Amino acid sequence: MTILTEKPTLFVIAKNDDLLKKHGESFQIRDKETSEIKKSFPALGIRDIMIYGKLDFEADIFDLAEKNSIPIHFLSTGGKFRGSVIFDFTKNVFLRSTQFKFHFDEEKKFFLAQKFVKAKIENQNIVLQKIRAQARIDADFAHITNLEQLRGFEGSTARQYFQAWQKENLIKNPELEFAGRKKFPATDPINSLLSFCFTLLHGEIHTQLLIAGLDPFVAFLHEQSYGHASLASDFIEIFRGPVEHFVLKIFNRKELDIKDDFEKESTGSVKLSKSGFQKFFPKWIEFLRKEEFFGEKNLTQTIERDIRKFVHFLNGDEDDFQPFIWKK
Repeated sequence: MTILTEKPTLFVIAKNDDLLKKHGESFQIRDKETSEIKKSFPALGIRDIMIYGKLDFEADIFDLAEKNSIPIHFLSTGGKFRGSVIFDFTKNVFLRSTQFKFHFDEEKKFFLAQKFVKAKIENQNIVLQKIRAQARIDADFAHITNLEQLRGFEGSTARQYFQAWQKENLIKNPELEFAGRKKFPATDPINSLLSFCFTLLHGEIHTQLLIAGLDPFVAFLHEQSYGHASLASDFIEIFRGPVEHFVLKIFNRKELDIKDDFEKESTGSVKLSKSGFQKFFPKWIEFLRKEEFFGEKNLTQTIERDIRKFVHFLNGDEDDFQPFIWKK
C-alpha cells in the first residue's frame, strides 16, 4: 500500500474577493471582480484541500477533485470543522469488512483501544520529560478491564497531564497564563492553538485513512457519532504528544504575537487573526513534513507508517499493532 504523503495539502484561507475555480487540470484562486489569477495549483500535485472561512467557488472544482480523488475539508474562520467532500478512494471491501469485524468483536476492539491510549500516555510522558517537567502521568492499566473503564481512565490521565502544565508553569511566556484545557469554546490563545492543531491533524489523518482503504467512521476507542470520523480521532491520540510539544515551543519561543496574531470573537472564543494564520501555516507545514520523528521519517510519513501497520495487523500480516512512540 502506498500513501502519497509527498503530495502537499492545499491550504486556502478565504478572502472576500477570492474565487476558487477549475482551469484545465488545475485549481485557481482568482479575484472575483477582475479575474486576476492569484495562485494556481495543478491537481496532480495536491493530496487534499483545506478551506478556512467562507469561500466562493465554481461547481466544477468538484469534477476536478473527483477525477483526482482529492478530498475537500471545510473549516470555519475559528478553525472548527464544518464538513468534507469525499470521493471514492478504494474498492477494497475486504479490508473494510475486516475492520467492521474487529469493531464488533468486543475483545479485539478493547485490545486496539488500549493501544491508542497507551501510546498517547507514553508520548505525553515523553513530552514532560523533554521539557524537564517533574510530573509524569499514571500509566497503570492493571485495573482496566473494559472499554468504558478505559475511556474514563484516558480522561483522568488527560487531566493529570494538563494539571502538570499548569502547576509546573510549562508555558514560559509572561503574556500568557494557562488555566487548564478548555475546548468549546477555547477562550485563550493556548487552548485555541491546541484545538486548531488537532483539527488540522484530524484532516491529515482522515485523508490518509481514506487512501489506505479504511473506513474513517468505524473506530475502536472513540464512540461512533453521526458524521464524525472517529477512527481519525483514535489515531490522533497517538500523536497528541508531538503536537502539544509543537504548541509549547511556539509560545515559549514567542513565535506568535499574543496581541496581533490572535483575536477574540463576540462569543468569547479566541482564534488566530489573519497575521496569525500567515505566521502559523509555514510552521505547521514544516512540523508535518520536515521535522524528523521516527528515524528519517517526518510526522506525515510516521502517520502513514502507523496506518500501514494497522492495516497489516487487521489483515493478519502482523501479529501485533505497535503505534509510534517518540524517542526520549
